[in-house]
Amino acid sequence: MRERGFCRYEMKTGILHLIETRISAICMALIFLCIHVSPASGGMPFTETIHTLPEGAIETLFRTEVLRMDDFSRRERFGIGFGILPRLSAWYSVEYCHTSPDRGGGALGDSFLRIWYYCGEYFRDRFHVGISSEFRLPSGENAYVNPKWRNLSFGNPELKLGPVVQFDAGHVFFHGNLFYVLRAAYEESFYSGFSVNPAKGETWGRFFGLNPGSEEAFLYNERLKNDYVIVSCAVNTDRWYPVLPYCGIYCSSRVYKRTTSYDELPMEGSGAVPVIVYTGVRYFISYQTYAGIFGAVNLHREENYVKEVMGFNFSLQF
Repeated sequence: MRERGFCRYEMKTGILHLIETRISAICMALIFLCIHVSPASGGMPFTETIHTLPEGAIETLFRTEVLRMDDFSRRERFGIGFGILPRLSAWYSVEYCHTSPDRGGGALGDSFLRIWYYCGEYFRDRFHVGISSEFRLPSGENAYVNPKWRNLSFGNPELKLGPVVQFDAGHVFFHGNLFYVLRAAYEESFYSGFSVNPAKGETWGRFFGLNPGSEEAFLYNERLKNDYVIVSCAVNTDRWYPVLPYCGIYCSSRVYKRTTSYDELPMEGSGAVPVIVYTGVRYFISYQTYAGIFGAVNLHREENYVKEVMGFNFSLQF
């Protein structure tokens, strides 16, 4: 009888341990999802945020915006994102551009491939850091030669790379970006400076394209003279969830000042030096679905460049 009672006790203990293990695993998973899919981290129009998709998750994105330059234009972006690994996510998006009716029709804009890696959280989980890299795929009109779409698409390769940070202060969240943008010059073969074949001597001379002293390398200093830097910061709050307001400031500037005709065109990274202040609000229909509106003003009011923006964005994750 004692042996039977002991077996029953051992069985109950094993079942309870299994239940506790499952509950702990579920709680840890929920905590992980809450950290990486926090409403405070939903995307903003001019500032990237700490936003990591859970492994296996899919996000669909849509944004439409009206831009006022000398006249009005409209641009739409459609995107899809994938949670590849617990800390690694990727998005692909494509834009479509419209001008005023009297200028006729619309045209395909540029495409983008963004790869995001979440580095981790520090200082008692209040400070978060990630690395964002975004490749501009030139599917739109070439802005160097076609002024019609100049501030709606660029039509040349770019690589935007840098850190994204977030600091949590209770219900208030501060976000910051610092990006270096490698830009293709007029008629420049952007990726030709890379060498990946170790059997060739030029690969080692270019150090795989990363030798700034080699004239044929991707990072040769003369090729970097049309690059530019982006600095952006924003603040938002989830105090009134499911309504989350935000505001921020965005600015960019050339690293090196040249005076060729292509370096003076009225576009970002060239003749325009925008300082944009913006505000908006997002409404979370569910914890993983939101819709929002936003508005922005360029304080520098450059001629033939964007002066105001108004837009709507939507995200659905499943």
